[in-house]
Amino acid sequence: MFSRKKISEIVADYLEALRLFDRNVRLILVSMALFGFTFFGVFATLFNLYLLRLGLGPEFIGLINGVAGLTYGFSCLPAGVLGRRLGARRVMTAGMGMLVIGLASASLTDLIPAWQRGWVLATYILAHLGFALYFVNIAPVLMAFTDPQERDHVFSTEFALLPLGAFVGSLAGGLLPGGFAKISSASLDNPAPYRLTLLAASLCLTSAIWTLWAVRKVSPQAMHKQESNQGTVSYALFVVIGLFYLLWMMGEQGIRIFFNVYLDASLDVPTAQIGVLLAASQLLSVPAALVMPLLSARWGQEHSIVVTALGMGLSILAVGLIPHRMAAGLGYVAMAAMAAITRPAIMAFSQRQVVPEWRSVMSGSISMIAGLGTSAASTAAGYVVSMHGYGALFLVSSGIVAAGVLLFWGYFCALGRKRVHRCQAVGQ
Repeated sequence: MFSRKKISEIVADYLEALRLFDRNVRLILVSMALFGFTFFGVFATLFNLYLLRLGLGPEFIGLINGVAGLTYGFSCLPAGVLGRRLGARRVMTAGMGMLVIGLASASLTDLIPAWQRGWVLATYILAHLGFALYFVNIAPVLMAFTDPQERDHVFSTEFALLPLGAFVGSLAGGLLPGGFAKISSASLDNPAPYRLTLLAASLCLTSAIWTLWAVRKVSPQAMHKQESNQGTVSYALFVVIGLFYLLWMMGEQGIRIFFNVYLDASLDVPTAQIGVLLAASQLLSVPAALVMPLLSARWGQEHSIVVTALGMGLSILAVGLIPHRMAAGLGYVAMAAMAAITRPAIMAFSQRQVVPEWRSVMSGSISMIAGLGTSAASTAAGYVVSMHGYGALFLVSSGIVAAGVLLFWGYFCALGRKRVHRCQAVGQ
């Protein structure tokens, strides 16, 4: 699709843009990489396996992830309001502190046998409250510290650093439990090696608190500056984008949350191999995220979203239909790559659709829907797995994504084209 010369020009363009980034932007991006390492890397790889070693089955794993997603979802809009009133930097730093405390405390669950379920719920809720405070306020802060011509590079770099950090974290999550097992003389069927790995990753994330504290304060004028009057405000627009993103998130999380459990419980894949596979999916997501602006320029943003979201759904379908290690690995890696392209495209597309004063509302709404979609998928998925197995879960997830793609294509591609034609006819 792109020649070798074109790729070298793209790489040179990104490197030049990185050199121009403000110091505050670089500090925020460093915090994103650390966050990706711990939250989407080590914890995404090991926390469910840790819960399994504690004797907590798929129903509870689905419940805890569902409650976490619900907590994040309902915290997003208040997090944005707090960021505007108290200062985004201050709220982001406080959120990171809550995230570290919550994750570190959750890592100690096996040491509290009497209250394990309540302890996991309480600590994971605290972590996801911090997640919302931190993550929701990143976009407005980056907007305040960048010029319009820098923002495509900043946001694509942000979405590339998350999986890059997660790649390193997934590798660490796959390899460190074996090392801790040797040190502690415990087998990998024991929760101790997982606890030590999760706790070490949580403590590593404390450096992100100091990184965020080093960011200078953001003035209200910078936070609310507006460069464009393009866009609109439409209830139908919010509903369609919201429904599409909800279905897309439910389909994606249906496989993400339970994929490591599926490999461990159904396909007998060793923990180290699970970590390597998840790391590979994160690593491929890095160039995938950077490719998004090129696909949007080539196909248009709407069609790019349709094609990549449909590709994600087909990849999930392959995992559900073929219960084999190779098929599961290839399908999951392809799904992660498609999701890495679709996610920043959705964010950019949704922001472009509304007038500037509604962008924070759209951002908060998208983040809230992400949490609610994760919660719905997690809660339902645990029961689907218990009653019908992992294959049924992946087939349902694929169908949900397909329904969202059809909705988006119908409104923005098929009906959108007709609206343009009608406008042109009226103009003539």
